[in-house]
Amino acid sequence: MEKLSFIFVFFLICLISVQPALAWNPHGHCVIAAIAFQRLDPVRRIAIANRIRNHPRWEEDFAAKMPQVVKAGGEMVQAEWIFMQAACWPDTTRQLEESENEKYDHATWHYINRIEYLNPTDKEAIGPIDLNQATEPPDKQSNGMNV
Repeated sequence: MEKLSFIFVFFLICLISVQPALAWNPHGHCVIAAIAFQRLDPVRRIAIANRIRNHPRWEEDFAAKMPQVVKAGGEMVQAEWIFMQAACWPDTTRQLEESENEKYDHATWHYINRIEYLNPTDKEAIGPIDLNQATEPPDKQSNGMNV
């Protein structure tokens, strides 16, 4: 009986402590962006950050939010912060006022679903999947675009 109580209590504790995995919140985006940033060569890191500085909402969503420690950290520190902020920005657009939200919130534009089949026969067994896996941008913007 004592062993059964222990198992029940252990199971109950495990059940209570289960939390949803929130990997794709701002922290998850920033971690992935930091890893991607480190894999870029230094020239490309700066070039990407400089391009993001041309973003139409640069002042409100980037410059105004840059911590003082990042501003004082030099060009590469700023470039990494800008890169990570850009990874979170598509989710930021969801909180914008209605007119700005309509202009910038394009949910599928900041990710791409890639399908990797472990076994060639899986592709046949699963059948066609309706995902935009295009790697070239379309001629015109659409809501079905991906990153």
